[in-house]
Amino acid sequence: MPKIRLACKPRSLRNYDLRIYLDDQIIGILPLNETKEFDLPAGEHKLKVKWKFFGSKDYSFTLFNKNSRSFTISKNYVWNILFIIFITIITALKTFTAQNKGLLLGFIVIGLVYFLLIRRNSFLKIKEDGRE
Repeated sequence: MPKIRLACKPRSLRNYDLRIYLDDQIIGILPLNETKEFDLPAGEHKLKVKWKFFGSKDYSFTLFNKNSRSFTISKNYVWNILFIIFITIITALKTFTAQNKGLLLGFIVIGLVYFLLIRRNSFLKIKEDGRE
């Protein structure tokens, strides 16, 4: 029977397990820093991982008989860069005038809404082992 192996490598997600979805159905829980195997039927599949409110984009793949695939789940580090930029802007607010502060705060609110609501499913990455 075909199998998939999932390894979880995010170091900074704290102690909260990942929920694994296959074809929009939950198939299991993956504890952080662990590896698990799941038996699947052959055919086209869509893999998704969720962590709290955040998740990954769908990853589509095909499994053939007696075929196995390995995936690594990691944090998308673009979020870390955005957090550093956000903190830098907040600390720089002291030097702005009142009018500029209002405009900048508006951009910050729009940015937070965008990343927390629209881009929340790009927080995690699914990468197939052996592929770029």
